[in-house]
Amino acid sequence: MARMMHIFKITEMFIIFCIFQISNTLPVGDTSMSIRQKRDVNILQDKLIQTLNPKPILDTITEAEKCCNLQQHPIGKKLLSVFEQVTSVAANAIQVPAQKVNAVSKSVTEYLNQIGAKLVGLQK
Repeated sequence: MARMMHIFKITEMFIIFCIFQISNTLPVGDTSMSIRQKRDVNILQDKLIQTLNPKPILDTITEAEKCCNLQQHPIGKKLLSVFEQVTSVAANAIQVPAQKVNAVSKSVTEYLNQIGAKLVGLQK
């Protein structure tokens, strides 16, 4: 347990160090009186910056990707129809046993009600 806490503390200190290093590499305002200056980043810091600041999809999309998604492809239609058939078969396979269980439980309940009514004296 103590070993896991030690590993956790080391990991926590590493993450704090990386965040501190990244914060020192972020751009500084236009003021000439600024104390912080932009420093060179190492490979680990560069990967963390790329991970924490991903490029937005809308800014990197091409014109061909924007406008050409209007037609329906035959492969997509086939794939969708097969998927619909599989899901309908699966839904029916689940629904049929559920109906059988409901019918059996109703008949068992009715039989037990009749036995209970005879024991109490409501039926002869």
